[in-house]
Amino acid sequence: MMLTRLRSEIAPLQHDPIPLSEQPLLTAVCKESLRLQPIALIAQPRRVKETVTWADRTYPKGTVLIPCIQTAHQREATYANPKQFNPDRFLERKFSPSEFLPFGGGSRSCVGMALSLFEMKLVLATVLHQFQFESNLVNEVKADRRGITFVPPESFRLTIV
Repeated sequence: MMLTRLRSEIAPLQHDPIPLSEQPLLTAVCKESLRLQPIALIAQPRRVKETVTWADRTYPKGTVLIPCIQTAHQREATYANPKQFNPDRFLERKFSPSEFLPFGGGSRSCVGMALSLFEMKLVLATVLHQFQFESNLVNEVKADRRGITFVPPESFRLTIV
């Protein structure tokens, strides 16, 4: 059903990249994909400038904290049913930079964030418009770690039909 909704949204705009990239469901699908399968495990380390209390813990000035993107994206307090693919959650509300941070956060987020998301939307829309797929997916795909990034496991196959 989600695939049908997405194809309906993008079909009329296939050859117009700017309006295509602004479509709400396409954006939500890309964000939900990045939430479930972030590209990197952690964001840039931060040194706190003053004592910070968060989640019943106190971190004194000078403490180095390293945000874990994957942990932030799996918090049940933020994302109901966090393991479920549900792009509608991004249509229903806007998440803060500390709740959704696939490209890091704050002043040290990835400089290529806007371009990466734009490219992701255009590639996904183009591929979905032109092809039908089958996968060998039986269970949840567990990404493999390669250096500081995550990639699909070698066993995963997507076939054009």
